[in-house]
Amino acid sequence: MFTILLFISDLFVFIASIFLAVSLRTLHFDMYYYVENLITFAPLFPFIILSSYVFSFYDIKFLRKPGLKKTALYLFFVNVLIGVSFFYLFSKLLSIYTPRVNLLTSFFFYFLFVYGLRKLYVKLRTSKFVASKNVVIIGSSIICDEIKDELLKTKEYTILLENAIIDGKARNNIDLVIIPFVKLLDSDTKLWNYLAKEFINKGVIVKTDFDFYEELFGRISEESVKHSLWVLKAVADREKNDIYLSVKRLIDIFLSLLGAIIFAVPFIIIWCIIKIFYGYNPIFEQKRVGYLGRKFNVYKFITMTPKDKNLTNIFGEYDKEKNDYFAFGTFLRRFRLDELPQIINILKGDLSFVGPRPIWDVESEAAEKEIPDHALRNIVRPGIAGWAQLNFGAPKNIADCVTRFSYDIYYIRNISFFFDAAIVLKTIRRVFLNDKMFAKTELRQN
Repeated sequence: MFTILLFISDLFVFIASIFLAVSLRTLHFDMYYYVENLITFAPLFPFIILSSYVFSFYDIKFLRKPGLKKTALYLFFVNVLIGVSFFYLFSKLLSIYTPRVNLLTSFFFYFLFVYGLRKLYVKLRTSKFVASKNVVIIGSSIICDEIKDELLKTKEYTILLENAIIDGKARNNIDLVIIPFVKLLDSDTKLWNYLAKEFINKGVIVKTDFDFYEELFGRISEESVKHSLWVLKAVADREKNDIYLSVKRLIDIFLSLLGAIIFAVPFIIIWCIIKIFYGYNPIFEQKRVGYLGRKFNVYKFITMTPKDKNLTNIFGEYDKEKNDYFAFGTFLRRFRLDELPQIINILKGDLSFVGPRPIWDVESEAAEKEIPDHALRNIVRPGIAGWAQLNFGAPKNIADCVTRFSYDIYYIRNISFFFDAAIVLKTIRRVFLNDKMFAKTELRQN
């Protein structure tokens, strides 16, 4: 709902910005001139919305964080570049007039107003003029404590004491009830009947701490990882996406064939540079665990100086010194060009463009000993880009594997075309900007 409201407001701001730009340019209002500009700039609006989504301008959690002004500037310059490029390439083909001054002026007003609206929204949500949501947490758990800490940061929620519902003082003002999953699981029908009678039947939303944690943090909780019943519940209904998963494979094949054509020349150039100037074997292979636990060799361009590996450290691949990389290898990793050979893996069916990152077979065996349900991350095809990579990165110990697993299960539970598209777009942004401001930003499916 929040995303829809923002989209509608952005549409009105877009129309108003063009009106303001045209009026300032002519110092009077000319309806014909205004409509002409509006029609000319209208094709750019979908690109503006898309870039706004990529830069998390529709993510309420991101809007509360510092850096909104910097993001607005990024958006302004990115969209100016898109707009100028669009008209430069297609103005003659489409025989349209391109008022560049109006374009720059309207974009300036648009992103100024959009930035102001989001700042105003955050201010209103945390002000005393907007009523906060009353939340009751029945029982206690580690996850409930994490939820409390997060809700207190937002200032949009008021956490009521549990006795506030027992004696009936605040029963009519409760918006949300959170109850530990384990407490609900171990209880008899008396608790279930109580929740239904006192809250659900009165329109109050009741959620387990496991469910609400996912909404807040974009992953399943590390506590829920310990409960196989919950993990299985999270992935059990994946058959609803069977059609999409079949279509996804066709998309992977089409895009990988297209990528093979587009990147054929860069592939050859990179291969020759590594072979001729460094004398290394350009292609690095490593055994990874893939779909349904099948092992395969993943292909990458080599980026490190070849040397003996310490096989006693299963996380050694992620614990690298900067001097392990040769100069050209550092460049390849910076722009993810070392991943280009994985187009072959996609064509073979080993990989998808989006999915849980396939991990080293030795690491997988170690993780499965500590995480009983770890193999469930392999029930979908692994990918080059993934939800866990965007939000967490590579693990350096078994505890990190648990966190990565929590993101992977969240992805499997919420897999969809739009989620995959968002991950791809966010990954592209990270590749070109390499901005730490986005490193911890979580995608939200509003």
